[in-house]
Amino acid sequence: MQIGIMGTGTTADYIAQVVSKSKEFDLTCIYDVQIDEAEKFAQKYHVGTVTFDTDVVAGSCDVVYISAENKCREELVRKMLDQDKHVFCQAPISWSVKTAEELYDLATEKGLVLMETTGSLYTPGFARLAEVLKSGVIGNIMDIEVSFSRLIPTNQKEHAFPEGGSFETFGNFVLAPVLRLLGTDYKDIYINAVYGLNGIDTYTKVTLKYDHSQATVKTATAVMSDDALTITGSMGCINVESPWYLMRKFTIKAYDDKNNDTIYCDCNGNGYSYDLTEFRRRVVTIGRNHLTDHMSENNYEEVKSQVQCLEPFTLLTTKESLAATGIIERFIAQRHRPGERKDVKIWAHRGCSMAYPENTLEAFEAAAKIPGITGIETDVQLSKDGEVVVFHDEHTGRVTDGTRYIKDYTLKELKMLHIQSGDGNTTTIPTLRQMLELLKPYCENNGLLINIELKTSIVRYPGIEQKVLDIVHEFGMEKYIVYSSFLADSIKLIKKLLPSASTGMLSGTMEGCIQGAIYANADALHPWIGGMNARGEGKLAGAPVRAWNMEEPFYHDGRILKEKDMGKYSEFGVTDIITNVPEIYLK
Repeated sequence: MQIGIMGTGTTADYIAQVVSKSKEFDLTCIYDVQIDEAEKFAQKYHVGTVTFDTDVVAGSCDVVYISAENKCREELVRKMLDQDKHVFCQAPISWSVKTAEELYDLATEKGLVLMETTGSLYTPGFARLAEVLKSGVIGNIMDIEVSFSRLIPTNQKEHAFPEGGSFETFGNFVLAPVLRLLGTDYKDIYINAVYGLNGIDTYTKVTLKYDHSQATVKTATAVMSDDALTITGSMGCINVESPWYLMRKFTIKAYDDKNNDTIYCDCNGNGYSYDLTEFRRRVVTIGRNHLTDHMSENNYEEVKSQVQCLEPFTLLTTKESLAATGIIERFIAQRHRPGERKDVKIWAHRGCSMAYPENTLEAFEAAAKIPGITGIETDVQLSKDGEVVVFHDEHTGRVTDGTRYIKDYTLKELKMLHIQSGDGNTTTIPTLRQMLELLKPYCENNGLLINIELKTSIVRYPGIEQKVLDIVHEFGMEKYIVYSSFLADSIKLIKKLLPSASTGMLSGTMEGCIQGAIYANADALHPWIGGMNARGEGKLAGAPVRAWNMEEPFYHDGRILKEKDMGKYSEFGVTDIITNVPEIYLK
């Protein structure tokens, strides 16, 4: 059976892993509107056809798996059904019950399979769990609790409006076992959510009330909990060990001790492999009248004979799918508005470091000439003979032809290293004095600021703080400098040596920045855009928040620029962005 994959996200990768090891499927086509992502995905799984044309997909396969973003998922489902393709789709198919009903009706009219992923309901463990519950060993089900949490950086799509949100992303996943075990006829629903700085839910708890039972599901993108499933009955309980969705082990604690037991079940791979098997079973059992162009009557019998039909209990019904969609639709209707977007100031990270070699005079000059730029960020370390040089990595190998650490070279030796700058030309590592000499006119004439990061968190470089302050004083540029570091002790020392110095605390998270800033008395917070998990309070309530992005490409490093709108992080409270491509934001 030939399958095409539309989208290149995490679940698409799971499905591709399963398909690549399967004898029943042949992965023939990869679709993505970002063709470079599709090409990388296709190369990884040795797929020949790569496209952003849905007609090409339809002509390349019998069935499709769709894992595109929510905003375009339902459109792709409709197009593939119109092309007479069976569709296996990442849940939810749509955030609208009305639209989902239309798509299921269309599939029915055309005699096609339309099925959502569940990630859990077709595993051997879930079938075994269903048998145990049916036996009545724990009596009637009174309560179900199920959770799924991930700590996801805030620069990922799960935190972006309108696509993101913990419940929008994982709601179907945790609702699936509840709706299977208790049904879809719940009487009331209670929703509680904790929202992130940009108004997207990061932790959500939904309780469904039935006539004689209830269920609570929890999802999180910024909270870590045990991914567990607990079923409480009138005569006992069942605890499914984390991760519950693989159903590898569950424990029965019954009123009658003789019924206590621990059940172990096999689970090969992840739950999606079992979803895919069920999808294939449904396609095959459609019958001869609905064979696609690629499935001849000869291989139909062969395929059909290889598929074992599962018990009716394991079928995810359309009714359950629509019920889950309705719950998510209701949640979306009451969720918070997104955070307010504001203008941000632009800093050049190591200069214009995608267009020029990072931390070079060429990169600094190009950045300084950009109209409207706020500042330039750079890094300093000490050479073996104690000179302050401008360089980011502790080791010279990534950027230069050097083979040792910065601290192991004298300044003279560092000046002999080469940095490739294109067309066969090279440049060299600058000193802090050279940089300040170059940028001083731009500071005095345009108000350009310079953020000097002290690289002291890995190599301590004793005395570097005083040396840097002395050089800045030598040029009379104190009012244009911001000092930052990942090491709070460095910032604290700068403040001790020069109380009027402007400082910023670096960390991978806002929580880390705040903690360090309080300790070091820093004036600003410099977090990674993926770590926007808190907001400054008290003295830090109005502090500048200068965020940086470590995923942007550097000069000729082979990566593609994916993030072209860091300004959206103003919704998290970011006031400034430090970017490799300031020219894009200020063009």
